[in-house]
Amino acid sequence: MNSTANEADVVMAVVVREDGMILAVERRIKEGSLGWAFPGGKRESTETEAATAERETFEETGVRISATERLGSWVHPNTGKHIAYWRCDYRDGIGLVREPDKAADVNWFEPNKFLSMLDPAAVVFPGVLKLFTSNPVLTRTPTATQMDNCYG
Repeated sequence: MNSTANEADVVMAVVVREDGMILAVERRIKEGSLGWAFPGGKRESTETEAATAERETFEETGVRISATERLGSWVHPNTGKHIAYWRCDYRDGIGLVREPDKAADVNWFEPNKFLSMLDPAAVVFPGVLKLFTSNPVLTRTPTATQMDNCYG
């Protein structure tokens, strides 16, 4: 399936296991205040956002996923990149650094632990915070700083 003009250039995968843990990648080189992030990357011109989420997650971590729901997109206020976020179901794999030139670590975290590890200046996409607070498996309360940094 070919992409459409309104699809984002970069896609991030919010991978959720049945136990509520989420997958994160620590960048080898921070992009501004962004150190830990969801797996993701640039969309190829011939692929959909969902396919990008699945491909990038496997390439970076060895984890196989199914992209199930588009949480939304925005032009990131810090990077200026048009980024789409997809909620993804875990299928298999343990999560390993498969691109050591790009990633220092790969790990599974509780959502609140992941958010607490972010730089205070990090801006979190509102759709991700909504997922973390509305899904019974992921329920947690965002910090005041995360809510203050939420653009929406």
